[in-house]
Parts: sequence; C-alpha cells; structure tokens
Amino acid sequence: NNRNFFRLLLIGSSAEYGYSKKISLSEKDRLCPISNYGLVKSFQTKMMIYYFRKYNIDVLMARPFSFVNRDLPRSLLIGNLYNQIRKFKENKIDKIELGNLDAYRDFIDVRKAVQYYIKIMEKGESGEIYNVGSGKPILLRDMCKKILKEENIKIKYLRENQEINSFSKDVKKIYANINKLKNLK
Repeated sequence: NNRNFFRLLLIGSSAEYGYSKKISLSEKDRLCPISNYGLVKSFQTKMMIYYFRKYNIDVLMARPFSFVNRDLPRSLLIGNLYNQIRKFKENKIDKIELGNLDAYRDFIDVRKAVQYYIKIMEKGESGEIYNVGSGKPILLRDMCKKILKEENIKIKYLRENQEINSFSKDVKKIYANINKLKNLK
C-alpha cells in the first residue's frame, strides 16, 4: 500500500474555475478555465484524480484563491501593487497604476493558507480537493485601498488604467465555498 510511505499535496488554483454562473464556488463545481495557467492547473487536477483512482496514491489538492503578501510575484495583482508601492516609496514612480479593480475576489494571507495546507495534509482525505480562501468576496479596489492605507499612501496616487490586461474584466466575482475545509476535524 503506497499510503505507508508518503502523502502528496498538490496546489491547484481558483483559476481552474474560470467562467462560472455561480459566485460561491465549491470543489464540485465545473472547471472552465479562461487562462493557460488555469487550464494547466485543471489538467493537474485531472491527473491527481487519475493517479489516486488508478494507483491508490495518497494525494490531495489545495485549491487556493487570491493571496495577500508583500512578496508575491508581480504577475499577481497584489504582488504588482506591493512592487509599485516599493518603487513609489523610493521615488522611482509618482503614481501606482493597476488595471480594472471592479471585480470581487477571495483574498487570504499566504501564512493562513499555509496553515490550511498543513490541516489538509493532516486531516484531509486522499483524492480530495479543498478550496482555500476566506470564503468572502472583496472588491479589488477595496483591497488595494486597504493595503495603501496600511502603507501610508494616499489613495489619490492610485490610478486605474482600463487598458492594462486583466482577468478581472472576464470574471467579475468569485469566492471560495470553504465548508469542506472547515469541516476537517
């Protein structure tokens, strides 16, 4: 039995959901990715399920939603914001420019997400997927304002540029249904 030797946690992404008529998404909701990243992550999910069923591998998946942390990659909205905040404070730029902020996302601090990953590893069932998020939608603009306030930067320095490419134009509102995660005992 492979379960005596290791347990594998894969990290998926809320990008796997993509377009959805629902806004509170559970692990059983249909995947319809709209980006290459979401598509690749959805393939990872299919492979996980296949290997669990075919080879009885002790594998589970955490499917995180949007992270909040200073050290995120610039390719993510919050990482981009913190990068621009650093440049702004160093007087390298005179405004912070982001794309469409009219969408809602589910934000979770990276440290809290890691705590959930550990809980999933300790208590989760093999072959299962667990959404990781706050379970609450937050307007992107409000999250950015909160971070700017924490960084002592006036909101007047934030500029929304609708020409900046953003998936928030495509997916207006999604957040995690985290009941399955909460029920891990």
